[in-house]
Amino acid sequence: MTSWLKKLFGTNPAPVTTPPVTVAPAQAATTVDASTAQRQQGNRFLDQGNLSAAVSCYRQAVALAPGSADAHTSLGFALQQLGQWAAAQAALAQALALQPSSFDAAYLLGQVHASLQQPDRAAAYFEQALALQPAFEPLYGELCQALFQAGAMERARTTIETGLQRFPRNAQFQLFLGNLHFHQKEPAAACLAYSAALHLDPALPQAHGNLATILQNQGEWQAAIVHFDKALELDAQQAAFHTGRATCLLKLGQLDPALAGLLRALSITPDAADVHRNLGFVYMQLERSAESERHSRKALAIAPGDAAAHSNLGILQAAQGKFPESEMSFEAACTLDPSSALYRSNLGGSLVRQGRLPRAMACFRQARELDPLHIESGNNLLLALSADPATSPAEYLAEARSFGHSLSTVVGTPYSDWPAALGSATDCPLRVGFISSDL
Repeated sequence: MTSWLKKLFGTNPAPVTTPPVTVAPAQAATTVDASTAQRQQGNRFLDQGNLSAAVSCYRQAVALAPGSADAHTSLGFALQQLGQWAAAQAALAQALALQPSSFDAAYLLGQVHASLQQPDRAAAYFEQALALQPAFEPLYGELCQALFQAGAMERARTTIETGLQRFPRNAQFQLFLGNLHFHQKEPAAACLAYSAALHLDPALPQAHGNLATILQNQGEWQAAIVHFDKALELDAQQAAFHTGRATCLLKLGQLDPALAGLLRALSITPDAADVHRNLGFVYMQLERSAESERHSRKALAIAPGDAAAHSNLGILQAAQGKFPESEMSFEAACTLDPSSALYRSNLGGSLVRQGRLPRAMACFRQARELDPLHIESGNNLLLALSADPATSPAEYLAEARSFGHSLSTVVGTPYSDWPAALGSATDCPLRVGFISSDL
């Protein structure tokens, strides 16, 4: 194995077994010496960053000693650095065929196939390399990523947990473990892993960002902002961190700083559909309709399957009195995400404004079936029923009682147990709660 590979991998050279050749001993020694000289010259070019010259030397080394696994490995590494994946794969495969115990060839083949977006093959070579040198720390992370990309989640988790047993202070391994938990919808376990990663290395921006995302999904906006801020202190060029922070600010009603964050994200990733979608929403809240529509349509041009962008555009169109257009936008959102009570309720609202009560009420009922606790759809249904001459008082009352039961479920206790209901009218100030929609 060449000296630069020893330095790179920190391994001892494995014995090279070359096939018998038919040249005389003196001639064979001369040929091998010449091949070694070419490899050494290639190494010098490699140290200087002259990859093309290094490749030329390594090719000559292979031509002089075609049975040398080291020569093929050196050539494969240089070709890999040049991004010539197919040629690198061929050279490294030949090296591994000549010397099946070559850790370097197996490891580099794994990296080449990872670069070729072939995670199954990358994982196979990484596993072969790991069996040869189980103490090589970075390999656990690379194998875990390849298995993750190949969809082998349990093997990925086993790999990174084994790595943590060997190297318990590796913060990146905790980060990878957190990512696996997050992907498998295990937020509590993911939070523990991200926190462990940050305990080992507080300067991991991705751990802060991922932890912030979990907190954001749980509605803990302020706590999420704290971690997004830390992530951005460490890496201000991550558009996802700016976008996540802006989303939290939106939830807190802080439109101007949210807008600033989204514009910063846009400067980093001008073709990010989620950034344009969120900008469309913010501009709509700021009553800047032209900018809102421009960004919403840009989001849909980039990602036509973005249901939220269709819904945002529909809301803007409805606000402008363009109800047929808003209906089409909400229909598209419902088609893309049929599980959303919000989109179904929005569609019903557009239909109400067009006087199409029967279909509107069907949409509101469908929304309540999708999410019995979706208050807006229940309220909208009562409003539509109050305007429907075909609805009897008994039917309306039954629907109102059903909706009231849903509200009490949200609150957690029936109104008769609320403190305000236990005293007299003079004991406490008047509390105004939900007012019947037909008042």
